[in-house]
Amino acid sequence: MREAHINNLLYGNHRLLMSHTANLITTLLLVAIVGCSSEPDSHDTAMTDSNIELTPEEQDALDRYNKMMEVLRQANENSGTSFGELFPNAIPVSELQYWAPIDRPDARAKLKQALLSGADVNEKSDGDYTPLHGAAENGVLENVKLLIASGADVTAQLTDGKTPFDLAKAQGHAGVVEYLESQIEN
Repeated sequence: MREAHINNLLYGNHRLLMSHTANLITTLLLVAIVGCSSEPDSHDTAMTDSNIELTPEEQDALDRYNKMMEVLRQANENSGTSFGELFPNAIPVSELQYWAPIDRPDARAKLKQALLSGADVNEKSDGDYTPLHGAAENGVLENVKLLIASGADVTAQLTDGKTPFDLAKAQGHAGVVEYLESQIEN
């Protein structure tokens, strides 16, 4: 249900967002769910690498996402409450870690922007989890391909020794398993 609500917001249903604006906590919670801080994104700029161009669908989704985020940022600024005060136990994650496992055009656009801004494609979070682990485990083949093309380590291991291949296989993502297998062999 939460995912459907967010998708409605991301894909143009601004009336739904406006009906919730009166409830500032709900609005700020939406900011937390979509992984945005109250500060403007540092890389909401035009793409500059011809190898990681946005498709028209991704650009359209990114434009809608940015419009929604601006409304949420304004609501947050008007509240006088910081994000940290509202969500003191939130676990911060990087943009690559956040967007890699999501299979939507806006997520792919944000992933591409993070890569273009110089984010470390092999960064590790708790348990040595990389963005490639997230994309593989969730079966997001396009993001797996993008991350590998950008230099992701196909053989990266979690602290328990599992690779992105192992996670994809455990979740039954045959397309991702096949692709990762071909990359490991190369």
